[in-house]
Amino acid sequence: MVQISRVLGDADRVHGMSDSDWGGSTLDRRSTAGSAAMLAGMSLAEISRSNATSSLSSAEAEIYANQTAVICLSFATVSCASLA
Repeated sequence: MVQISRVLGDADRVHGMSDSDWGGSTLDRRSTAGSAAMLAGMSLAEISRSNATSSLSSAEAEIYANQTAVICLSFATVSCASLA
Protein backbone atom coordinates (compact mmCIF):
# COMPACT_ATOMS: atom_id res chain seq x y z
CA MET A 1 0.00 0.00 0.00
CA VAL A 2 1.27 3.45 -0.91
CA GLN A 3 0.23 6.71 0.72
CA ILE A 4 0.56 10.15 -0.82
CA SER A 5 -0.75 13.48 0.39
CA ARG A 6 -1.50 16.91 -0.98
CA VAL A 7 -2.02 20.06 1.09
CA LEU A 8 -5.09 22.16 0.31
CA GLY A 9 -4.55 24.89 2.88
CA ASP A 10 -2.85 25.42 6.22
CA ALA A 11 -4.73 22.70 8.11
CA ASP A 12 -6.33 20.61 5.36
CA ARG A 13 -4.45 17.64 4.01
CA VAL A 14 -5.91 15.16 1.55
CA HIS A 15 -4.42 11.67 1.83
CA GLY A 16 -4.43 9.19 -1.00
CA MET A 17 -3.92 5.45 -0.65
CA SER A 18 -3.50 2.80 -3.31
CA ASP A 19 -3.03 -0.93 -3.52
CA SER A 20 -2.97 -3.51 -6.28
CA ASP A 21 -3.69 -7.19 -6.80
CA TRP A 22 -1.01 -8.53 -9.14
CA GLY A 23 -2.52 -10.90 -11.69
CA GLY A 24 -5.67 -11.34 -9.62
CA SER A 25 -8.03 -12.14 -12.47
CA THR A 26 -8.01 -15.86 -13.23
CA LEU A 27 -9.41 -15.28 -16.72
CA ASP A 28 -6.85 -12.90 -18.20
CA ARG A 29 -4.26 -12.45 -15.36
CA ARG A 30 -4.82 -8.69 -15.27
CA SER A 31 -4.16 -6.76 -12.09
CA THR A 32 -6.75 -4.75 -10.21
CA ALA A 33 -5.82 -1.36 -8.76
CA GLY A 34 -7.76 0.46 -6.07
CA SER A 35 -7.33 3.95 -4.62
CA ALA A 36 -9.01 6.20 -2.10
CA ALA A 37 -8.70 9.88 -1.20
CA MET A 38 -9.45 10.90 2.39
CA LEU A 39 -9.78 14.19 4.26
CA ALA A 40 -9.92 14.18 8.08
CA GLY A 41 -10.59 10.44 8.09
CA MET A 42 -13.55 10.68 5.68
CA SER A 43 -13.53 9.17 2.21
CA LEU A 44 -13.83 11.77 -0.55
CA ALA A 45 -13.34 9.59 -3.61
CA GLU A 46 -12.69 5.93 -4.38
CA ILE A 47 -11.76 4.14 -7.57
CA SER A 48 -11.13 0.54 -8.51
CA ARG A 49 -10.24 -0.65 -11.97
CA SER A 50 -8.68 -3.50 -13.87
CA ASN A 51 -5.49 -2.72 -15.77
CA ALA A 52 -5.67 -2.64 -19.55
CA THR A 53 -2.71 -5.00 -19.88
CA SER A 54 -1.14 -7.76 -17.81
CA SER A 55 1.60 -6.56 -15.45
CA LEU A 56 4.91 -8.41 -15.66
CA SER A 57 5.72 -7.87 -11.97
CA SER A 58 4.12 -6.77 -8.72
CA ALA A 59 6.16 -3.54 -8.90
CA GLU A 60 4.61 -2.72 -12.26
CA ALA A 61 1.14 -3.39 -10.83
CA GLU A 62 1.90 -1.01 -7.94
CA ILE A 63 2.97 1.69 -10.42
CA TYR A 64 -0.41 1.39 -12.14
CA ALA A 65 -2.10 1.60 -8.74
CA ASN A 66 -0.14 4.77 -7.96
CA GLN A 67 -1.39 6.29 -11.20
CA THR A 68 -4.98 5.64 -10.16
CA ALA A 69 -4.21 7.20 -6.75
CA VAL A 70 -2.95 10.37 -8.41
CA ILE A 71 -6.12 10.55 -10.52
CA CYS A 72 -8.30 9.99 -7.46
CA LEU A 73 -6.35 12.53 -5.38
CA SER A 74 -6.47 15.14 -8.15
CA PHE A 75 -10.23 14.71 -8.46
CA ALA A 76 -10.69 15.06 -4.70
CA THR A 77 -8.54 18.19 -4.38
CA VAL A 78 -10.24 19.91 -7.32
CA SER A 79 -13.64 19.01 -5.85
CA CYS A 80 -12.68 20.36 -2.42
CA ALA A 81 -11.19 23.53 -3.88
CA SER A 82 -14.36 24.23 -5.87
CA LEU A 83 -16.45 23.96 -2.69
CA ALA A 84 -14.37 26.53 -0.81
